[in-house]
Amino acid sequence: MNRYRWCLFGVLLVVAVSLSACDFLFPDDGGPVALQLSPARGIVRSEVIVVGEGFGAVQGTGAVTFDDVPATVLSWSDTILTVEVPVIATPGGASVLVEVLVAAEGGTIGRGEFTVARGILFESERFGHRDIWVIDAEGGDPIQLTDDPATESWPCWSHDGTRILYNRGTEIRVMNADGSGNVKLEGNGFVAVFPAWSPDGGSIAYQRGEMSEIYVMDSDGSGQRNVTNALGIDAWPTWSADGSRIVFHADRNYIVGDSDSMTDDPDIYVVNADGTGETRLTDGPGRDFLPNWSPDGSRIVFISNREGPGEIFVMNADGSGQDNVTNDPGAADGWPSWSPDGTKIAFQSFRDGNGEIYVMNADGSGLSRLTANAVFDAGPSWSPDGTKIAFESERDGNLEIYVMNADGSDPRRLTDHTAFDGYPVWTESRWIPVRP
Repeated sequence: MNRYRWCLFGVLLVVAVSLSACDFLFPDDGGPVALQLSPARGIVRSEVIVVGEGFGAVQGTGAVTFDDVPATVLSWSDTILTVEVPVIATPGGASVLVEVLVAAEGGTIGRGEFTVARGILFESERFGHRDIWVIDAEGGDPIQLTDDPATESWPCWSHDGTRILYNRGTEIRVMNADGSGNVKLEGNGFVAVFPAWSPDGGSIAYQRGEMSEIYVMDSDGSGQRNVTNALGIDAWPTWSADGSRIVFHADRNYIVGDSDSMTDDPDIYVVNADGTGETRLTDGPGRDFLPNWSPDGSRIVFISNREGPGEIFVMNADGSGQDNVTNDPGAADGWPSWSPDGTKIAFQSFRDGNGEIYVMNADGSGLSRLTANAVFDAGPSWSPDGTKIAFESERDGNLEIYVMNADGSDPRRLTDHTAFDGYPVWTESRWIPVRP
């Protein structure tokens, strides 16, 4: 327990003793004690101190629950419990108010309230290999979720926030939001990468095999089925908002093992989730790649070099109305991230000589620069309510995770380590970074 927690423990112990004689903790009607929780909000697996009275009498038989979900008790005394926040659903990333109960033998000893928040996933190399971590946007110590010598990367929240997809090397794995229940879903002797949850969490799209086809499987790894079947490379699947379609980019000219066939000219395609109705949406010079649906499924953002080293385009879901919304041919723009309401796009740009984060309206108007440093800022990921943006930055000497208001004000560093901390993921957004 660090110095801060020891100090907090001491303060709360004094509070508990001072409150023990108050009617607040001894209701006249003999009902449950009103529990005091500190902090009053946090993310899954963060520690919470519960202050009350009479806990010691039920030690060993009592339990603490968050909306009926059992919590792990780390320490137990008559007046203070230290518990971990259990896995609670946060649909769409929204914070959830839950009831916390201390109970024994069917009776409730104390009752309180706690807000469960969606944490920010990120990748870290602080133990010598790439692992998945999570941190609270309001601060606190980061929590390690995976620990394996293989590179663990590309985390992806389920819509309800209870599960996390990721890659361990070329395997696709899934775990609960607290890191428990870690199992392999795909990757037995072949490459399986870039997994993406369907909106209802029942299916997973991903890239598979040397020819890199798009596959879909059930969330438990069963029912694996190929939804594209063509020569070339099909890659980067993402789901429409209603889960009926998958958009991806494909270089259908390339034949594995035949270097002469490589044109490096991918285009954007869409296919129904059952493999029917494949349609090519872009067909022009240059690379059109890394497509992603708008939150309402009506538009698709993608990157293209057809008019410069890297521009961000937006088109309608049927491929019509392809517009260059960054329109700065002199520098690379990339890593577009839709705001939750679909009205804005945050992105990374090198137009000022180094990586900075910008935001614009979805039609390209209202451009605003959010960061201004002589070093690398990248990886914008919106908060679920659209008021903040997480990102990575080298402004303090090495890559760390930061958060700022959506207008760029009040940037705050969340991680502080000499090793790599990068690629923040707050909701379901996910993007390949554009590096210099």
